[in-house]
Amino acid sequence: MTYYQMYRNTTLGEALQKTLDDLVNEQMIPPQLALKVLAIYDKAINKALAQKAKNKMYFKAIVLLFRRATMAYMMYRETTLGSALSRTLDEFIEEGLITRPLAMKVLTTFDKNINKALAFRVKNKVQFKADKLVTYRYCDNVWTFVINGVEFRDVHRSIDRTVDRVKIVACDGRAPGLAGTTSGTM
Repeated sequence: MTYYQMYRNTTLGEALQKTLDDLVNEQMIPPQLALKVLAIYDKAINKALAQKAKNKMYFKAIVLLFRRATMAYMMYRETTLGSALSRTLDEFIEEGLITRPLAMKVLTTFDKNINKALAFRVKNKVQFKADKLVTYRYCDNVWTFVINGVEFRDVHRSIDRTVDRVKIVACDGRAPGLAGTTSGTM
């Protein structure tokens, strides 16, 4: 079965490619392994998105604005791309292709690159209106909101859509130092 490679051109896909390029350049993994990871990523992302399309409408909005001085947020490990990368690394560990410390280095590099990419490359602004704020929480400089009946609008593209439930994670983007960034606002 042929899998589409179009997801490699997304911000997440490019962050994965940058992570793999960094690891190849540092001679931590061979180029053939990087190509195998990308092939498995193509398969995993296509399968995961096909499964989500079969389920009820699913939409999750994550807003990243916080930057810590010492470490990147790991919240993107829970995305479709992050989960696919983690599963792929687990398979490689089980097959003896890489060690666990190398897998952790890959995930750490992924965290830094995805946070950096989203801080500087994503310039889209979307307006939304919600029927009800279900829960909110503020902990460790991170706001978490769960809202119901959310209507999204984009002035540049026609994405007018209403979603049953959305979880927003918003972090302070003014703290310097994350992954070489000085500030990250959306």
